[in-house]
Amino acid sequence: LHYTDWSFDLAGDRAWLERILAHPAGAKDQRIKTAFGKEKAFMVECCDRIIAIARHSYDMLRDLYGIPEEKLALVPNGLQDEYKERSAEDCRLLRRKYGFGEQEKLVVFAGRLDQIKGVAELMEAFKGVLAVRHDVRLVVAGNGNFQHCMEAADPCWRQVTFTGFLPKEKLYELYAVADVGVVPSIHEEFGYVAAEMLLHKVPLVAHDTTGLREITDGGRYGRLFRFADDRKDVSPLRDALLSALADGRNSGNEPMRQEGRQRVLQHYTLPLFRERLEKVYDANSAFEFAKVPL
Repeated sequence: LHYTDWSFDLAGDRAWLERILAHPAGAKDQRIKTAFGKEKAFMVECCDRIIAIARHSYDMLRDLYGIPEEKLALVPNGLQDEYKERSAEDCRLLRRKYGFGEQEKLVVFAGRLDQIKGVAELMEAFKGVLAVRHDVRLVVAGNGNFQHCMEAADPCWRQVTFTGFLPKEKLYELYAVADVGVVPSIHEEFGYVAAEMLLHKVPLVAHDTTGLREITDGGRYGRLFRFADDRKDVSPLRDALLSALADGRNSGNEPMRQEGRQRVLQHYTLPLFRERLEKVYDANSAFEFAKVPL
């Protein structure tokens, strides 16, 4: 299970869904309740087992959909460890390769350019960052609605770079020179990019929601911020970015970045993913990983 219909409509807001299920008001609420009922019927009546990719998803399936635990398994996504330790000279040459200034601070976003990823809010928050300091560039790596993003970036286009989709080799080079990685998604079932950034020791700013809260262990391995419900006030994201930029990649933060990398290596690698998935098909031990806290 990688997503539910309601999680996109309601940006992963479980409390909002529970209110709708109890007292649907209007056609949209009724449609969401109907879709929820169809999902529940499919999982209860047609599925032998259901794999959740995050702890919050597992709990939601158990508590909200009423799926018995004997049908549930927890198998988080796994990442291939391709991190390379690079010297200061390596990073200087990479910055020159991509045309970035040696003293320029780089904030990197990677992912689809759509509403659920919080890109428009990021553009507004970045304008606030530029009002405080002028040495920052936002690098946006990914495909999607460029027109909407460029309109949201107005008039700060000079300090925003859109790369389009990047092959992983170039993306990882970008991670190597990033001062801050940002994942402002309104909802993430898992939070793959956040885990990827931690694996590559990029200082992380992420929205305090669903899968991102889980990946960062409640903010222990990254700066979390929280949007207001209407997301019109982007100051929490602006302030988190400014705080992260003030620290950057200074040597005093190296232990925290190393701990973040170790968290991913301990919980979210491909060998672990393979082992856990094999357990799902082993009738004697299919569900033991659902009981291990991540």
